[in-house]
Amino acid sequence: MITTLGESPRDLGRQWVRGLIWRAPADLPITEMQAVSRAAMRQSHPAAAVLGGRDSVFVHHLDSYGDVVVKEYRRGGHVSQFVRLHHLRRGPSRGEREFRNLRAVRAMGVHAPEPVAFASRGLVIYRSWLVTRLVPNQGSLAALGQANAGGLERLVAATVRQIAPLLAHGVLHADLHPGNVIVDHDDVPWLLDFDRAFWFHGGPQELCRRYVGRWARAVRKHGLPEGLEEVFRAELSRSVGLAPARVHGIATARG
Repeated sequence: MITTLGESPRDLGRQWVRGLIWRAPADLPITEMQAVSRAAMRQSHPAAAVLGGRDSVFVHHLDSYGDVVVKEYRRGGHVSQFVRLHHLRRGPSRGEREFRNLRAVRAMGVHAPEPVAFASRGLVIYRSWLVTRLVPNQGSLAALGQANAGGLERLVAATVRQIAPLLAHGVLHADLHPGNVIVDHDDVPWLLDFDRAFWFHGGPQELCRRYVGRWARAVRKHGLPEGLEEVFRAELSRSVGLAPARVHGIATARG
């Protein structure tokens, strides 16, 4: 059984719409769920941008909520060569997991997208979607880094400030990297893709190592600017009160 950070959303209704089981708020009309369902089922799956994740996303307008992002979850790793869109249910669907996790981390003070609804198709073998409010942005931290955008160190330091509540609550975002951080037009970072977040049972130092290790691997693998790794490591180490002598040990960690 896969656990989540938050509880099951009892405030959402359940609707069967065009073959999809929707969990959505009462103020989301069924006609809008029908429109999203149609768009989701015909949506193509373009190649992801640099470090953009392996999920398929598109923007859709809802009269009741404005612009939203609709994400369908895809498989990763070797399995994706054979099965891309279908998952084996082992507890809540991936869309529900991320919905619950987003609510939980937002309550901690993390800048993360507001979840609106989620849907699935199938019972044991299923496809899964999540709907969140769109965060208008200038791009991911990875894309800004590759474009040599100014103020990179300041943006990385601001990203670490968003991670601080996760550290304080013992939460590991297992796939946090520069491609899963978007920067809004006020230069505020927002963290994405929380479906794999979980309660971490190790100490704060080991939790810090896990964050740094995942971040560093992504920076090196994709040839991103070294500053993305160096500033992240230094700021995150400082946030958990590690002595300078410990920083080097974190720098060589691989998660």
